Amino acid sequence: MAYIYPKFSKYELIGVRLGGAGLGNLLFTWSRVIAASEKHNATLIWPTWPSIKVGPWIRHEKDKRSYIGLFTNKTKMCSGFKKYMKLCFGKKIHTNKLDEIDWDNLGENDIVVYDDFKLAPGVFQMNFNGTREYRDKIVDIIISSLGKKGKRALAYNAENTISVHVRLGDFDKTTKELDKGKNNMRIHIDWYVNVVKKLRDAAGWNVPVNLFSDGTDEELADLICLPEVNRITFGNSIGDIVGLSRSPIMISSGSSFSLWARFLGNCSSISYPNQIKDRVHTGEGFEIELGFDDELTGEQKSYVQKIYSR
Repeated sequence: MAYIYPKFSKYELIGVRLGGAGLGNLLFTWSRVIAASEKHNATLIWPTWPSIKVGPWIRHEKDKRSYIGLFTNKTKMCSGFKKYMKLCFGKKIHTNKLDEIDWDNLGENDIVVYDDFKLAPGVFQMNFNGTREYRDKIVDIIISSLGKKGKRALAYNAENTISVHVRLGDFDKTTKELDKGKNNMRIHIDWYVNVVKKLRDAAGWNVPVNLFSDGTDEELADLICLPEVNRITFGNSIGDIVGLSRSPIMISSGSSFSLWARFLGNCSSISYPNQIKDRVHTGEGFEIELGFDDELTGEQKSYVQKIYSR
């Protein structure tokens, strides 16, 4: 049985990485490796989560994105001393395209190292292509591996709330590019306010809003000043992703962070036009894009009324 390892950064030392992508993109890498392990009966090697990053310190962000304590290995993946012996001395096959590996001819101790950080800018996409059929397994591994703060978020009762994710931080402010569907773009606060009001009008009361954001109170002022809006954090990024996923309806940013909350929670969601990134919702509810001048349909309003009935 071959092994498979998600390499998150170009430079890795023992137990720590230098730089690398944000958590949302790392979860895509991990999910593709989980799917490949299921498909080809390969043994998973536990990822190296801790990271040293300069950018969050320079931008004075609250979350320094060190990713320490986000997950613990509860699923018996290859880890610890055995992991480092394998990675140091085992036969490694590096790839950023898992479907090009000749899985049938791998040796039982060969290690497929999936390093999609080598993909050219713009090639890495925020989607679940090739992993959808393994959704239950992916969600199970992520949830069962949560650290303390993630588990606290999982236990949070958000039944009668709306989750809102506002991503600011290192995101660009160019509205024209946002409308074209470009990644990593800020969405104007007025849009979030507009959607909250539409949902509350449909519900017939001021449904409490759980606001998750890396922005300052000043940047979020127009949203915070609405009644029953509460800023929430569970102390780290995966805790906040899980917390976001707990509400029946989520108002999303265009980030991978929001997309993962939608994927884990299978909640209904509203996204800015051309920023939905991928469709992940199944079952009752909706997954829509809504512009400033768009209205909820009669069916969508009825659903909102039903889930927020008091």
